Amino acid sequence: MHRSLRLVLPTLVAAPLLVGCAGCPCPTVARAPDPYTAASRVHGRGAPAVWSYLAATHDRDHDGRVTAAEHPRGAAVVGRLDLDGDGALTRADFDAPTMMANYLVALVTERIAADPPAPGAPPAPADDDLPSEATLRRAFDRTDLDRSGAVDAAEVDAALAIAMRTPVPGVLDLPAGVRPFPFLLEAADADHDGRLSSAELLGWRTAMEVREARSAAIPPNVVPPTVVPPKGAPNVLLIITDDAGYGVSGTFGGIIPTPTLDRI
Repeated sequence: MHRSLRLVLPTLVAAPLLVGCAGCPCPTVARAPDPYTAASRVHGRGAPAVWSYLAATHDRDHDGRVTAAEHPRGAAVVGRLDLDGDGALTRADFDAPTMMANYLVALVTERIAADPPAPGAPPAPADDDLPSEATLRRAFDRTDLDRSGAVDAAEVDAALAIAMRTPVPGVLDLPAGVRPFPFLLEAADADHDGRLSSAELLGWRTAMEVREARSAAIPPNVVPPTVVPPKGAPNVLLIITDDAGYGVSGTFGGIIPTPTLDRI
């Protein structure tokens, strides 16, 4: 999920309403309209919806920019969301693909490119965070079945099915029912032609490296201070996530590795 979703959308709770049912004196509980559904009808969904919300709510001078003076949480939050570093939030800061789309590009390409180790040999080391250029080139070569220089949904599905016939230790399979190609297009289809080229996959990797470098350069004062619990506080760990289904995390068999949660 785009990190801005956790920072700028308000927490809204649908309060139950008591109403009477027809022909019956007993009250029943009816839920108020889901505020997130209502908001999505106005602003859309995904990262662009965040900009739509910000512009409608905080762009007081209607210049297409939300400055630290306009944002209610000030320079700290604006600094974290300002991906292009121009000192204000604009639509360009929210045009990047979602984290889930980027994650699936990495998962799919690494799975297609992976080879089982030779008998008795240790598994090949996994790529750190991003697939290497060699991994992306190998995955594309195995996916471009008609050698046209670009791949479509059918080719990705076929290459992935072939790869997943042979288990590879340490490499995740895509869960059944997940359609990866729309996510790959969201992340890497630079010319918006509905197909992916090798150059677009390599360009996606370069863009991800730039984003990671910018994130690493965030000033320390933007990071919230460490919270120290009071003496005698109960040992309770409460984890709240957003935009994640029950089966997404690896703890429950999902596609996102969660080794720390697994150990807990």
